[in-house]
Amino acid sequence: MNQINKINKINMSFYQFGPILAKYKLNDEFIKKLLTKGTKSNIDISSKLAGHIDNEKEFSKQDLDWFLNETQEIFLSYIEYLKKNSLKNSNVKTVSLKKLWINFMKKGEFNPIHHHTGDISFVIYTDVPDELKIENKNFKGIGSGPGTINFLHGEMSNSYKTEYNMLPSTGDMFIFPASLRHYVPPFKSDCVRSSVSGNFKFEY
Repeated sequence: MNQINKINKINMSFYQFGPILAKYKLNDEFIKKLLTKGTKSNIDISSKLAGHIDNEKEFSKQDLDWFLNETQEIFLSYIEYLKKNSLKNSNVKTVSLKKLWINFMKKGEFNPIHHHTGDISFVIYTDVPDELKIENKNFKGIGSGPGTINFLHGEMSNSYKTEYNMLPSTGDMFIFPASLRHYVPPFKSDCVRSSVSGNFKFEY
């Protein structure tokens, strides 16, 4: 222990590199409006997405504009952090939202390991039923439990973290590089979890 205390006093620099994963909590009013708009959409996009999910809808252009107006400050904050800590080319001139869609995931459905197009992506949880939290708590396996979202980067290592497993709640938003691989395991509970995702593209 004494040796560890001595080491901790050394003037050492640390350098973090790799993907930047951010989490933010959105307010209830916005989440309710976003879920209502997504529920009303009739634009089927399931054939263009990686998920084994039957009900996936794209938002209208009008809803996309509303979404950007409500959330642009959050995404700009994330991009500013990237410029200072991660981006190879920080001369980003414009950022445009290319896609916005909603997933209604029911028992037995899942998202395999995949990545997105564009430069940065996000997922917002508009409804996470309590049944999923209970199922996850009772999960007996050593792998990622039901109801989670899981992010992967690089090869597995015992020396540093290469995977983040998150059990989201309603209102949670995760922002991450579009190239960051992620997956969602299936659940057995008789309920529907809804989430909204989208992709941003940088222009230099």
